Amino acid sequence: MSSLALSTALALALLGGGCVRAAAPGPGYPGQEAERHRAALAVITVENGTAHHLRIAFRAAVGPGGEVVVGSVPPDSTTTLAPIPAGEPLLLSAIAEDSSRLALPPRSFELGEHWTWRIPADAAFTPVAPHR
Repeated sequence: MSSLALSTALALALLGGGCVRAAAPGPGYPGQEAERHRAALAVITVENGTAHHLRIAFRAAVGPGGEVVVGSVPPDSTTTLAPIPAGEPLLLSAIAEDSSRLALPPRSFELGEHWTWRIPADAAFTPVAPHR
């Protein structure tokens, strides 16, 4: 086989190997819907006017799911937190060092929204009953 023929055969083999058909998504593939949800985020900034160091958490208002802490805010300061899901009702809570809570009613955030939660110095935190 000539050098030219060998080079041509090798080039065709390499080109043919690059033309592989993509497999259809199988079970367990997250798909476009999961990709859309992953990108659907909003941002919260908390202005903490209290004397408490607060942890900020959310949980879905509907369905199962645990609480997710997205950040903390020192007393008398402002902090932008980790992004939260947009487009679904969430319950936001500010949790003080003694576990008392300030909870907001359920609300949804728009995709890309940047919302500021202003917590005044006299905010009423609800004590959490001890587990028995």
